[in-house]
Amino acid sequence: MTHSPEHKESNFLTRMARTVVWVIFPVDALRVIGKTVHRHASARMKDAREVLPDLSGKAGDETTAQDNTEGWAQAVAASGQTPAQLEKGYRRQRMLFRCIFWISALSTGYWTTRTLDTPSGLFFSNIFLMMGCAMCGLSQSLIASFRLWQIRNRRVSQAEKGTFRHFLAESNWFSEATGIGKGKR
Repeated sequence: MTHSPEHKESNFLTRMARTVVWVIFPVDALRVIGKTVHRHASARMKDAREVLPDLSGKAGDETTAQDNTEGWAQAVAASGQTPAQLEKGYRRQRMLFRCIFWISALSTGYWTTRTLDTPSGLFFSNIFLMMGCAMCGLSQSLIASFRLWQIRNRRVSQAEKGTFRHFLAESNWFSEATGIGKGKR
């Protein structure tokens, strides 16, 4: 084994190149993360299939089938409120979450343009936090819009075509959730 300066330099460069490659492409870490995520996701899906037989294609018991076919009158009676009270509450809820969405979305754009010259870890964490708030606001506004659609159309069950899939197919859901465009308010 030679201990020439060129050999030491080539070993150093090889180690340096290998380190850079492992930082850019952390293959071992990604493999471990992938296996862990797969194992946990499989366990959660197994639990979900046991609790929700509809996901696995198995037939549920008769009480589940009866609950799913509950009609408009039973759903309103179970809520303990009149349809007008329900609509008023969901309109307020949708407006609140629309405001959260728009404040978060606009502040994300503002802070992105204000701090592009000096990006830092704090900058990226704030951007992700604001985007997360915006997505939570959007999803909650979408849920309130769905409930309003059910109340206005008097459909809540699969038989009445009042499921979330029917809502998505029959409405301009993005406009209703964000308040822009030609969505029905």
